[in-house]
Parts: sequence; structure tokens; C-alpha cells
Amino acid sequence: HKPTAQPYYLPYTSDHPHKYHRNIPYTALIRAARLCSNIYDFHSERLRIDMSLLLSQYPSKFISNQFLRFFQANNAMPVFTELNQQVYQRLHQQLLNRITVKEQKLNDTTKDPAKHPAVLEKKPWDRSLMYLRYPYEAGPAGTFSHEFYSWWEKHYLYPGSKMKNIKLRLIPKTNRTLANYLIQKKPPRHMLRLPEESNKQ
Repeated sequence: HKPTAQPYYLPYTSDHPHKYHRNIPYTALIRAARLCSNIYDFHSERLRIDMSLLLSQYPSKFISNQFLRFFQANNAMPVFTELNQQVYQRLHQQLLNRITVKEQKLNDTTKDPAKHPAVLEKKPWDRSLMYLRYPYEAGPAGTFSHEFYSWWEKHYLYPGSKMKNIKLRLIPKTNRTLANYLIQKKPPRHMLRLPEESNKQ
């Protein structure tokens, strides 16, 4: 179980290495500054973040240092020391207009097809198709897939079911061997080719 898989339950509990923990208060303040249009709403949210971090056993000095880093990095110390509304509005607009990491990656993929070939792009999620992985075992458990499909048809493919249009694919997951860890396979030929447009240039 990964605590980070359920952030709504313990928002600041993380099993990442400690060097990544410093980004959690910083990112929380960025989110608060982007969402709160009023400095007093932001101040209330900052106090809530502070309390949540303390309850999640973050050291008080660590929290203060990361909060200070946020205001210094964004040139907004008057917001931290005196609740300056004018400086906060500039900070609010600055963070709203700042491009996110996700948007930057998307821009990179559209600008440079040589670095991001179409074959490596993620395909759209097909909601009508469900993939389920299960640990494969020989012996009596070898009939699991057949039994599961029978169970699926019996309990989910009845008339009027919301799941009747969902296609199910079972994918056996085998244990990795030493060969998987030690042998590096060459990528397929089509992945090693540059797009045709790049070749023409």
C-alpha cells in the first residue's frame, strides 16, 4: 500500500525519499496562491496547510524554511510579513499564468517530433476496454482466466447492466527472472527510425 495513492486521506503523508519532501509544502502554497484570489483566503489556506503538515509530523522548522523559500523564490516577501494585497495580486496572476510541468511536456511533444515520436505517444484511454493483470501460476490456478470470464458473464453481463458494453482483457503477470533484469533488449526497428519529416530536413 502506498500512502501517496490516497492523498485525500492523509494529504501530506508520503513514502518518497526525504529529499522530495521539501516540494510538498512548496507545491501546496503554489496551489493555494493560484486558487485564492483574496490575500485573506490565501492566509487562511496557508494556516490550514501549516496545521496539516504539523499533524503529519513535519518539523516546524522545516515547514517555516519551505514557506520562506516559496515567498523568496517568487519575490513576494511582503505577503509573508505584512499581508500586502497589491503584492499578492501580482503573485496570484504570476502563478496563474505560469506554465505547468504537464503543459510544458505537452508543448515539447508538439514542437519536436524527433524527440517525441508518435509511436511513443500515449494513446487515448478507451473506456469500453478494461485490462486486468493477475499473477500467473501453473497448476490448478491455470484455469483462473476461464473461471473469471464465466463469473464476469454471470454477474455483470446481464440485461440492463451498465457493464455489458465493457470488454474485459485478462493479462497474466509472470514473475521476473534474472534474464529480465540482466538482458537489455534492443528496441523495435520502428522505434529507432526518425519521422519522415525529420529525414526530409
